[in-house]
Amino acid sequence: MNILPINENPIINCYDFEAFPYNIVSLDPSYEGWIVSNYLTLVMQRKYAEKPVPFGFFLPDYTTIPGVKTVKLNRDFVSRVILDIDLLAMITNSIDEGYYIYLNLDEYFIPNRKAYRAYNNSHDVLVNGYDDVKKEIFLYGYTKNIVEQSRISYEEFILAYKSIDNIENNCQQIDLFKVENSTFVFDKNYIIYILKSYLQGKDLSQNMITIFSPEDLVFGLDCYELILSYYKEAKNNHFLKDFHRYKIPQKILEHKKIIMNLVQYLYDKKYTDNTTLLLKANKLIEEAVILKNMTIKFSLSGRDSDLNSCMNRIELIRRAEIIIFQELIQTLSL
Repeated sequence: MNILPINENPIINCYDFEAFPYNIVSLDPSYEGWIVSNYLTLVMQRKYAEKPVPFGFFLPDYTTIPGVKTVKLNRDFVSRVILDIDLLAMITNSIDEGYYIYLNLDEYFIPNRKAYRAYNNSHDVLVNGYDDVKKEIFLYGYTKNIVEQSRISYEEFILAYKSIDNIENNCQQIDLFKVENSTFVFDKNYIIYILKSYLQGKDLSQNMITIFSPEDLVFGLDCYELILSYYKEAKNNHFLKDFHRYKIPQKILEHKKIIMNLVQYLYDKKYTDNTTLLLKANKLIEEAVILKNMTIKFSLSGRDSDLNSCMNRIELIRRAEIIIFQELIQTLSL
């Protein structure tokens, strides 16, 4: 048996491609500076109704983490180039070498999934261990309602992998991650730049046009206008059925937790001794929790009064965020 460690109480768990790299490195203190630097910028698709991930952190390449060894494969390469592959040997050998494996499987064959033995559904998972005695693979990802550790037999794992070739699947990645000591160097001037860019709604993708395909995106503080538009359109009744109605407030909450981590990091590293900032950051988390609960309430009631409460809370969060970011910029600029 070999099980690689994973953070099972992460603050980021909304979308797996964002969450899994965080879950892997967040147990290592050497990555604290990278985490608070990497997850500060929010981005939203202007045509959010048409996108599978309309709102999240700006991560042009989620696989690039200073200090993490990454091997990027895909299903087509494996099937066409690495002929007669022993899938289980590849998985277990990778784990033994310290590599986590991120790939998609057909949930029809994964126990404790809503789709199990009911319908085919491609979904991403993180493989972080195996048990050669019980002939089981350890998976981390969404079960029926939450993100957690689960198991799948060797036999069903192979079936879940092979079945992907016969169903709709837009995710071909097979990414391997091995965590070593972080090589990231925290830079307060970079934080100042990111915070200023956030307040200005600056399009950070323009700095990465050689590696990042241009999209119609909205950045930073400007995301709140689109979020308010999303909530306003709830009156058209799409909101009550939309998959993202809980994802958007959850992502807002995750972002506020990152802000709290940033403030705590700056305090611990003696960049500031302002304890008021800690209180304000914690208050921001509390407001985001209230928004999340209000959104659930509205999705159940459909009442205009509950919708208005959600929108007022969003505006409150936006204003509070401006104050914290301005104070952080001022503090770090001293």
